[in-house]
Amino acid sequence: MGITKLALLRHASGSTMALACMLCASTALAQTAAPLAQPSGETPPAVSEGAGQVASAEPEASPGKDIIVTGSRLGRSSYTSPTPVNVIGAERLADLGISNVADGLNQLPAFRAATSPTANLFRVQASVAARTLDLRGLGPTRTLTLVDGRRFTPSSDLGTIDLNAIPSLLVSRSEVVTGGASAAYGADAVAGVVNIILDTKLKGIKADINSGISQQGDGRNFYAAIAGGTDFAGGRGHTVLGLEFAKEYGVGDIEDRDWGRRHENYVSNPGWPGNGQPATIVSPNAVFVLTKGGLIPSGPLKGTQFNAAGQPVPFQFGNPVGGTLMIGGDPVIDAAYIIGNVPLSSPNQHFSAFSHSDFEITPDLNAVLELSFASVQGGPVAGADPYDFSKSIAIDNAYLPAATRAAMVAAGVTSIPVSRLSSEYGAQQIGTSDNKTYRVMVGLNGTIFGTWKWDGHYDYGRTDGYVKLLRNRVATRWSQAVDAVVGPGGNIVCRSTLTNPTNGCAPVNFFGINQPSAAAIAYTMPDAWQSRRFEQHDAALNVRGSLFDTWAGPVALAVGGEFRRFTYRGDADPISQSIGFIQNYAVALPAGGQNVAEGYVEANLPLLKDSPLGKSLDVDGAFRYTNYSITGSAPTWKVGVVYRPDAQFLFRVTRSEDIRAPAPAELSPLSSLSGLPLTDPTNRSTYFMNVITSGNPKLKLEKASTFTAGGVFQPHFLPRFSLSLDYYNIKIRQAIDILAAQATINLCASGNTSLCQFVTRDGPTGLITAVTSSYQNLSTLNAAGYELSADYRIDVGKGRVNLSLNANYVDHLTTIDAAGTKQEFSNWTGNPGSIQNLLGVPRWRANTVLSYSQDTFGVTAEGRYIPRGLLDPTKIGPGQTGYRPALSNSISDNFIAARFYLDFSARFNIAGPAKSKMQVYFVVNNVIDSDPPSTLRLFGNPLLFDPIGRAFKVGVRANF
Repeated sequence: MGITKLALLRHASGSTMALACMLCASTALAQTAAPLAQPSGETPPAVSEGAGQVASAEPEASPGKDIIVTGSRLGRSSYTSPTPVNVIGAERLADLGISNVADGLNQLPAFRAATSPTANLFRVQASVAARTLDLRGLGPTRTLTLVDGRRFTPSSDLGTIDLNAIPSLLVSRSEVVTGGASAAYGADAVAGVVNIILDTKLKGIKADINSGISQQGDGRNFYAAIAGGTDFAGGRGHTVLGLEFAKEYGVGDIEDRDWGRRHENYVSNPGWPGNGQPATIVSPNAVFVLTKGGLIPSGPLKGTQFNAAGQPVPFQFGNPVGGTLMIGGDPVIDAAYIIGNVPLSSPNQHFSAFSHSDFEITPDLNAVLELSFASVQGGPVAGADPYDFSKSIAIDNAYLPAATRAAMVAAGVTSIPVSRLSSEYGAQQIGTSDNKTYRVMVGLNGTIFGTWKWDGHYDYGRTDGYVKLLRNRVATRWSQAVDAVVGPGGNIVCRSTLTNPTNGCAPVNFFGINQPSAAAIAYTMPDAWQSRRFEQHDAALNVRGSLFDTWAGPVALAVGGEFRRFTYRGDADPISQSIGFIQNYAVALPAGGQNVAEGYVEANLPLLKDSPLGKSLDVDGAFRYTNYSITGSAPTWKVGVVYRPDAQFLFRVTRSEDIRAPAPAELSPLSSLSGLPLTDPTNRSTYFMNVITSGNPKLKLEKASTFTAGGVFQPHFLPRFSLSLDYYNIKIRQAIDILAAQATINLCASGNTSLCQFVTRDGPTGLITAVTSSYQNLSTLNAAGYELSADYRIDVGKGRVNLSLNANYVDHLTTIDAAGTKQEFSNWTGNPGSIQNLLGVPRWRANTVLSYSQDTFGVTAEGRYIPRGLLDPTKIGPGQTGYRPALSNSISDNFIAARFYLDFSARFNIAGPAKSKMQVYFVVNNVIDSDPPSTLRLFGNPLLFDPIGRAFKVGVRANF
């Protein structure tokens, strides 16, 4: 059987067709009121499937039986939780034709795809292809991701979990606790917990193969997965194995899309404030002031460019010209040069294997063994061709045209500034990543006496990562190569070679379009690399049961402890370690680690049951104490109340204290260097600056206070309808984050002098040469809003209609630093924001799924809406209160238009052999082919808006 499965996957990787899978039945999306956790080692009851779905290999649950969901360690049933819990069933993902569980979750309003193949953009990081989860827009580091209630192996410098490592075909459902849960599950659950529940009782075989392509002919993708389960030892044991392979070929750069060729960007208004126009102009056809042959942008020879042959000819500037950007201009500029080669979606592939086996040693004792392996590869992703703004060229440069040298003599200058895109060299910073994750878990669980159960496990996981960065320019070597002179014997050499003949420097012709020598490429653009190893040892023991019965029911208690050791180390090439590259993405990670010991207790006290005062009233409480060997100790706690006055209404409220420890990248003292086009408020121009980012070994634990309150409505007059509405308020103290360079510059210029020490300016010119940002315990981070969820099912004819709605309203998402400076990130849908892990979010989002299914076919439509938002919250434009063109932060248009996305899928069941079913399905994503809003700059905002356009997928599922 194993050989057959592997052969299928090998064959599938080269196919363009889809073939086979049955989706294990699960609940459709429903916002439950439930607490609560399926205890580790136990099997959740099955859930009845939607009409028209291929039959599950599992027996159905008894009618009306609730599933057990995450939220506490007590193992209580649905619709009784003090904390809101979203249950995302496998049925939903199958109906929508989504093959990756992370992609399905990231469509929900409460999530944001902060790390995904379409969101990585310039970031060549530990895993280009990673898919992580980000609840509430608070950053992936504040969302705790579990697998069957256990921590999984981290795979990044930020300690996040890559869901590519879990075969999605094995996922039965995902349970999302949208509130603080550190007391129940430990640190990092500041924004909430996502618990991936696997189908560990699967019987038979199921498979899924699909292939897709965009309407533009790119964005090809392929997916193949197979999973099977069987009993052994006469039914005393059961084993499950899942294998998954996925490959996405990626999508090119913005020049491959009509909306990208608009070249929308900010341009500083050089005539402000005298010309009556705002300080910043948002405009299409905004291009960088540089050419492939070279351009003199300033000085006495301003307006001279060099044609392909390297000869000086006139250059036509656009209008206006603001720093390194202008609107329109010379037709020789035919692209947005410096973001060329950056993919709209990064190529990637992954293979994952996961096995689960359990064995009944005695009626009261069971053993569990899990083995998993994942290989996740991302890239290549590439940066722009080499570019320079105002590179100083001396009058004795060997490649300088004679006419230009004569003009310099006449003008009395000995050097000229030249801006150039060195397109002959091709893309630089060509990055690929390769992460391999290994994991083994052994566990025992059983019954002590009566209702008391226990479980324990030991888990070891390791991730080995390697990043390659090909053709990365070395700053000093490039300057030496460009500074070419005529040497002894009339040969052209680097000036530095005259004094250091063995330095290996090969000269570069900076004028015209010419073929560089192999020696020049090798000398100026060597390769970079970085390596990583993350290891985690985790051991835990949990005991739960009922202490005694009261008039309202049993008093439940859960106690347990956990010990965890997480270690990390990473190396990098010598040039990267000395920050020698112009863009220094590879960074070493000094060896380090941290031990964590924690213990918890959780109890549930029922106070009412079928009383004249109400149907039920429960109080739930938890306490946990956590000790970190490096970053300190802290208690966490939670208190919740659930009141059900009758069968139609439920009201709940929870208050909790939560913590998060700093991740390896946040603690590392080492720095990385990159060059970014940033705006200098003092002269209103945009130009390239060095951005240095680093960690901070002195970070402390961040602490959060979370309050949630809401209710559930399940009316008698509308059976199968549920609606929940909850308010959340998460206030994080000593929040760990990093101010991005632009925010540091803006705040310094606006009077926050404490940040000016991180902005370095050149003395003679006053221009910013470097901006330094490091992780800090910022003062406060606050997220508050409302979450609405509704679910309705009704039988229509021979089928069933399922309707679900999820919506999230963000009242505010703010940071307040130690100086009292407040930044608001809500209602911000422009380009990704100004803090490293905290990015802008819409004021509200909504997601609706309408599905009809019967025995032979089914159709599903999904609509997602993003309302109008701000382009840049630090600026003010027409239509905003207080706008005046004379303001230094005025802008011509500060709004991003709303967008609606419609996805459609259809599936057809095919009769197969006895006890087997097959299903063919078709998917059209972005049916109306909505482009990103026109005022988005450059590559847009792929965290919210689809950069690909209409795309198609065809597949087959089978269940045997």
